[in-house]
Amino acid sequence: MSNFFAKVWMGAIVSMLGSLLPFWAAHMHSTVLKPVVTVTVPAPAPVKRMAQAVHHVNSAPTVSVRSTVECELSGQTIYQGLPYGNADIDFWISSPRGEELRHIKTQPDGTYHLVVTIPVKWDEPLDWELKAQTTDLKMIHRSGRHIVRDDEPTVLVNNILEFSAD
Repeated sequence: MSNFFAKVWMGAIVSMLGSLLPFWAAHMHSTVLKPVVTVTVPAPAPVKRMAQAVHHVNSAPTVSVRSTVECELSGQTIYQGLPYGNADIDFWISSPRGEELRHIKTQPDGTYHLVVTIPVKWDEPLDWELKAQTTDLKMIHRSGRHIVRDDEPTVLVNNILEFSAD
């Protein structure tokens, strides 16, 4: 029985070689080996590291001591080209150190004005978002970001809010 398996195994190998031999013979003359010139470069000498004293400096800015800023939001609401009074506006002002949520109604001439003090340090973002709504439920959504600089005590945000007719 083992002689039978040996014959089958040898037959499989001869069959594979027989199918590959024409391929090898056809490509035997097209393969050319070319020598490649190499250059050996010696590795650089290791750098000796010397112990150094490390002095850590507090990286927190010491220039500004102000921790709050006033955010002044103002503008006007307009509907069909005319000032729109009595619109509801929700304001959300936030910083990494706190947030304020306020609700106001616009004046009869459509103007609004709000001043909010928010905790923020210089070079930090001050984000604002507003959602305005008319009495017939038309809405406007606006938002923005302001990076607080050390030389500005007040951040001014002025928007003309024009409600669409549809």
